[in-house]
Amino acid sequence: MILHLSAPIPSKKNSRLVVGRGRGRAINIPSEAYRRWHAQNLRAVLAQAAGQKVERCALTLHVGFADRRRRDLDNALSSVLDLLVDAGVLPDDAWACVPRIQLQAYEADEPEAVVSLLPI
Repeated sequence: MILHLSAPIPSKKNSRLVVGRGRGRAINIPSEAYRRWHAQNLRAVLAQAAGQKVERCALTLHVGFADRRRRDLDNALSSVLDLLVDAGVLPDDAWACVPRIQLQAYEADEPEAVVSLLPI
């Protein structure tokens, strides 16, 4: 299965918002940029996957960067894995479901991201 996502992929764990919940409790929520990206790409993945699910796979994430800003590929991977689980394409992002992962970054004219899932 091949899925095309919008890019750049924001990090779910960086730039989190801390919101007070009363009595000294606080919760961390992902940034607005991440929430927008997730919602947009959740719809895209649901449409592209058309109900397909993969129980165990090798995943390749190709990310094209259109600028030289510093970004960590592992943060993009975490965001994509969470998206695939939320879309129901993967049952979990644990190693037992995704034992093989390959990340490929390259320069591109426009930001792009392509996920390849190969059942194993």
